Amino acid sequence: MVVPLQAATDPKTELNIFSQRYCQRPMTQADISYRTRKFGNQYQSIVKLDCIQGQEYAGQLCVKQKEAEKSAAKQAVMAMANLHPPTSKDPKKKTKRLSPNGLAAKKAKQAKDLFSASSRRISCSVPG
Repeated sequence: MVVPLQAATDPKTELNIFSQRYCQRPMTQADISYRTRKFGNQYQSIVKLDCIQGQEYAGQLCVKQKEAEKSAAKQAVMAMANLHPPTSKDPKKKTKRLSPNGLAAKKAKQAKDLFSASSRRISCSVPG
């Protein structure tokens, strides 16, 4: 899927993409929320990132509400430019792919271990 250039440079889209990569999952409506207030004839938005420890970023005063949200998203993106995703501690995510020979060797070892474990459990009594 090709993303139009305008969508790729939109700060709200950039923030969403960053958050998905950081959290390593799709975002929900509860993960990123905008709160906008009107000051005279201008708007200011604050973006709250519940997906990233509840951090909040305020944008510039803007004439339009949508522009105020984009400004807040831009502040968040700039603030997190050097932030790297946390490393996964889930051992399932750290599995590496084995070559066909490596997979065959692993299965052979598992079979050997299974056979030796089951042979230790079998006891025979010799009638005397």
